[in-house]
Amino acid sequence: MTASITGETWGDVIEPVREYLLNESKQPLAALRPKLEAAHRGLLESLEGVSNEQAQVRPAEGEGEDAWGIAEVLRHVASAQALMAERVRLLGSGESTESLRPSQPGGMHG
Repeated sequence: MTASITGETWGDVIEPVREYLLNESKQPLAALRPKLEAAHRGLLESLEGVSNEQAQVRPAEGEGEDAWGIAEVLRHVASAQALMAERVRLLGSGESTESLRPSQPGGMHG
């Protein structure tokens, strides 16, 4: 499988992630909510004490996602979170998620 942003090949690591997501998708939202909230809290806790200046620092080396600093990662997480929330809302109401398809290459595919 190829990463949708950089085009890099993920290799064998994708299968365990895919299996985990498929298993999680079988659970009701009520069972997933505490996990999502705990992950959100963990993210916020990991950012405690990080200044805006520190968040703007980018790695000295790397390409694509490997060159992202904290602020860029957070922008990505926030945009993905909004997209996923809308996708869940549409799926929950029985509507199509076709409107959430990316309008440019490198977007999230669903």
